[in-house]
Amino acid sequence: MNTIGLKVVAGLEGISVEDEDIRLLQQAEIDLSIDIPSPPPVLFQGDKVMISKGDFSVVVGAAKSRKTFCVSAMVGAYLCADEYMNMSSPADAGNVLWIDTEQSIYHAARVARRVCRIAGLPTNQKTERFRMLCFREYTPDKRRELTDKAIRLYRPALVVVDGAADLILDVNDSSESAKLATMFMDITKELDNHIITVLHTNPGGDKPRGHLGTNFLNKAQALFIVRADGDISTVSVDRCRDIAVDDFAFTINKEGLLVLTSMPSKSEKLDNLKAIFSKYTQPIRRADLKDALISSEGIKKAMAYRHIQNAIDMGILVENNVGMLYYKKDVENEDEKLPF
Repeated sequence: MNTIGLKVVAGLEGISVEDEDIRLLQQAEIDLSIDIPSPPPVLFQGDKVMISKGDFSVVVGAAKSRKTFCVSAMVGAYLCADEYMNMSSPADAGNVLWIDTEQSIYHAARVARRVCRIAGLPTNQKTERFRMLCFREYTPDKRRELTDKAIRLYRPALVVVDGAADLILDVNDSSESAKLATMFMDITKELDNHIITVLHTNPGGDKPRGHLGTNFLNKAQALFIVRADGDISTVSVDRCRDIAVDDFAFTINKEGLLVLTSMPSKSEKLDNLKAIFSKYTQPIRRADLKDALISSEGIKKAMAYRHIQNAIDMGILVENNVGMLYYKKDVENEDEKLPF
């Protein structure tokens, strides 16, 4: 139905509709008579599409899980002439803009040089293919404004916003969070590019923080969860709207670059957790156990809570009727329990 027809119907039904509203309704309608092609790929894992143009994805993880290393590999693979860690880009790969909101210029430059080393680009001069901007010193409003303007000015094919939560004042503000998610969707649709956003998770879990995390998860094309397991980081592709890609794991070599490695097996993880918790045979409060792990294992709070939750999920730790935790010893061989 054309604009005039819709206005006539609206008038008969007593509905107030402006011309702009009608335009938006017509623009939003799916025309099944038109063959809508799949969006152009941005990054492959083998022959599977990881991320595509016209969309955005989310990389989440606890502090020190090596989220930025993971994104460095994705960007380096996109810029690389060949492939890296089984990831590659299409022949028409464009430029990359990386916006960092958290790190100092020194640490951001280290990340930039790592990306260039992976991609085979010069590490001691500017390159049009890869540009990094540091917004840590600005206010959240100014960061958000500059992020929007930088993407529109440089028009990269791939964008990284490392620290998207720093573009708003409060990650638990539903209005601010929805507006930021909408901003990213508008940009990717208008410029036909892809934005990788990086968010922190809540302590002890895999869910990104606040309403912002919820908004992003509901709208994103893919969710990549990065978890540290000792010297190994695992990347789980929790959700992908296209072909499901495989989980993978990496470690850092002596040159400071990522190397693919085998995913830790469940039995290895079980043995590691048993070794950590076997000494806690007496009931202990969760908070005290967290503090003990931080002291004995030399890990951060988020990792301690993750170990505790994993141990509970795998039946290594048991919770008593007052909420205290203790190590559940393995059931002995039945023959050894017999009195004869």
